[in-house]
Amino acid sequence: MNPHSDRLSQIISEPDYVGINEEDESLEYVRIFDDPVKLVVRIAGDDKLYVRSMYTVYQSRTEFFIKSGRLKPLTKVDK
Repeated sequence: MNPHSDRLSQIISEPDYVGINEEDESLEYVRIFDDPVKLVVRIAGDDKLYVRSMYTVYQSRTEFFIKSGRLKPLTKVDK
């Protein structure tokens, strides 16, 4: 079990970075806690979101995906 599984809704609602994996068209959410956590979500035929995987990634790997444009930073807006 992932140590951040209790933060699933926070990762989806408040990600630091988002991206799309063009190979399988899955959505990727990254939230930085002590380490970056990546949550991969797929859209099924019934238009529901399903968590495909969730894991901690190296900071260097996250930075590579940001530099390559695969992950985009989100700007937080105060309401």
